[in-house]
Amino acid sequence: MKNLLPILALLLLVGCTSEPTELERCIEANELKINYSEKYDDFVAQRNSTEIIGHEEYLVFEETLNRAEIETEKCITIPIGDLDDLFPGSKDWSREEKMANKRWKSWWAERKQTCKSEAEAKEVERVTKICHAQGIY
Repeated sequence: MKNLLPILALLLLVGCTSEPTELERCIEANELKINYSEKYDDFVAQRNSTEIIGHEEYLVFEETLNRAEIETEKCITIPIGDLDDLFPGSKDWSREEKMANKRWKSWWAERKQTCKSEAEAKEVERVTKICHAQGIY
């Protein structure tokens, strides 16, 4: 009887693990990964420059983004006037001054995370529709 109890417990544990559903596998296979912040940080680090990124240079960076990352970027990007309302004088700050400002850093990190979460939710919704169109529920 003592030997039977551990075996039953093991069977119960192994039997309770669940495999992903067909829908979960479909979503995983089709969803775009969102790595906007990482790509942007790498882009900035490779520049070896503290100057503001020019339009032409930024267009080259944008070509590396997938659809979901572009949605994230659109959410993150807000007009300079709105930023100046939140952080008076910030339109004249250098990148280093912004990163040294704790309130700015905190706001920026929160905004990036919020935008990424929103883009991920939209992406799962988009992919779920694709999976449903294939008859996967």
